[in-house]
Amino acid sequence: MVDVSAGVVGEDMLSNRQCRESPRAAARLLVGVTVLSTACAHQWLRAESAHVVIYSDVGEADIRDVASRLEGFEAFLHWATHQDSHREGEPPRRLDFFLAATLREFQRTWPGGEYVDGYLVGPLDRFAMALRSREFQSVWSMTEEIPFLYRLLHSYAQHFRFCARPLPTWLAEGWAEYYGEMVIEAERPGRPEHLQWRWALQGRYRVLHRRSWLPIPKLLGRTGPTDGSDPGIVYAQSWLLFRYLRSDLERRNQLEGYMRAVCSGADPAAAMEVATGLAPERLQAAMGDYFSHDLSNAMAWPGFNEIGKHDQEALEIYVAHRVPPIRAAKLTVLPESADDFLLEVQRIKVGVAKPDQPAFLETIRRRAARWRGDRLADLALARAEVSFGDRAAGAALLDRALASNPNDIEALELRALGLMLAGDDEPARRASLYAEARGFLARAYKLEPNRYQTLFLYAMSQSVDPDYPTENTLNVLLRAHELAPEVGRITLMAADALIRAHHVADAAELLVPLAQDPRGGEASSRARAVLDKLRSSSRTGP
Repeated sequence: MVDVSAGVVGEDMLSNRQCRESPRAAARLLVGVTVLSTACAHQWLRAESAHVVIYSDVGEADIRDVASRLEGFEAFLHWATHQDSHREGEPPRRLDFFLAATLREFQRTWPGGEYVDGYLVGPLDRFAMALRSREFQSVWSMTEEIPFLYRLLHSYAQHFRFCARPLPTWLAEGWAEYYGEMVIEAERPGRPEHLQWRWALQGRYRVLHRRSWLPIPKLLGRTGPTDGSDPGIVYAQSWLLFRYLRSDLERRNQLEGYMRAVCSGADPAAAMEVATGLAPERLQAAMGDYFSHDLSNAMAWPGFNEIGKHDQEALEIYVAHRVPPIRAAKLTVLPESADDFLLEVQRIKVGVAKPDQPAFLETIRRRAARWRGDRLADLALARAEVSFGDRAAGAALLDRALASNPNDIEALELRALGLMLAGDDEPARRASLYAEARGFLARAYKLEPNRYQTLFLYAMSQSVDPDYPTENTLNVLLRAHELAPEVGRITLMAADALIRAHHVADAAELLVPLAQDPRGGEASSRARAVLDKLRSSSRTGP
């Protein structure tokens, strides 16, 4: 990799590529903003800031802008939820964020994905994606800027932890929508194109006018938007409820009380009635009145909703936490092989459907043959082979990678994973293969003690021992969960270990957020089943 954070990319690096500047980058050059490199077709960049690592081929100007937007949102959410950013002396949680330049790119990771943004959680990893189409990189395409901004914010809000819990769905979507609206109000007042922004924002009004509203318990409850509900009405109603609760001091205090209750483990739907003093049907009626009168009256030019009139503090906090794009991120140019493998590796992490595995594996093998000796290509092929191909071939690739670089953490983890998968296939050798895997993971841990993937795999390697779970293994699992509470497999294994160690109440406390997570899928269903079993056991006694 070539670090370009401190200077200009050399011409020789780009001389053999067909490059073009995006209209946005060209416009910024015209107004005197320094852009360090041109946006080349299929040139993948990595931008690293305090809380996000962004991968994209959309161009430097956009990738820096996205990093700055997400860092500002992170800071704002910490203010809004009264949380410190992270423990002193401990690195912050970082989210890998992939910006796809085309729908085809997006679907290389998420085949058949119906939407163009998402927060994806696999057995060992979590990351976010959003579509940033090159068609709309003109500075004049304001009607596309708003949807893209909201795609970013919705995906990131799902990552944010609230008292070690995922934000309730409606609250995550509400914060994302409200913050996006503040960005527009703070940055676009009086601009000639403001009418275009206003036109784009009217979409949520149309949704609320034309579609049937969800009952409040369903909007606030654990089912959320993953139960087949129309995401458009979920987003719009979440925005409206959040807008209603932030619109005066008394209701802002009610929202504060609601968040404290949810933080303490209260059910998101029941806590709202306690906080507002309104039964669900009365709350829905109050929202309707607010929408019909207060908000609709604010539609008239020159204002649009005017958050600053009712919630000036929030607007001031947004302005105070804005991060200039040029300082937002350290930029690195990725090798050309990234175009063949970066998105496919993320698909493996999420999980390739069994019927698709043979064709997918053949594609990775064919591409890797063009990039022999390239680290990214070798590790992508090794990951595919270890996961559902020829494990011996994958191990050979990883051994060569580790001979070249003994400190390659990803290679160490994959080597260990391959051994444990082989152990699962060969029960007679399982204990010895798991023990061998432990050696690779111990090396990875010494290199990076706060990497949740390493910690979880290390605990897994101990799971076949007769005295499992030891106190050390339990601590390792709990630390992995603390670093990545949204990865359901980690939560379930940590809870199981706690139950085995007779810490049943602690296990139940760990499972509740996962059980209430509307995006948790099968892991949430399993968490609810375990909780039901624990409650049943407590009622029947020994």
